[in-house]
Amino acid sequence: MVDAIICANDMMAFGCLDELRFHRAFAVPDEISVVGFDGVRAAQWASFDLTTVQQPVERMADAAVAMLMDHIDKPGLPPEKRMFSGVLRAGKTVRR
Repeated sequence: MVDAIICANDMMAFGCLDELRFHRAFAVPDEISVVGFDGVRAAQWASFDLTTVQQPVERMADAAVAMLMDHIDKPGLPPEKRMFSGVLRAGKTVRR
């Protein structure tokens, strides 16, 4: 038996929750936990109250624009990788 499903993004987690709850009759989170990855606003809606990893979207967008502008100004720059930490938003889709 699977204990948890970790989805690549919140929209996939919403679909997973609906499938588990309404078509497979699983009790989330009592029988199985579901986690998303994005932190979209809908994750906080009462019908989902999804546990998710919120991403720092504004910081990521600012970094992407800055990197693009740097590459436009200096076309020979090597590829660059930046990493950002997410923050866990504890909803009600994970058993504690």
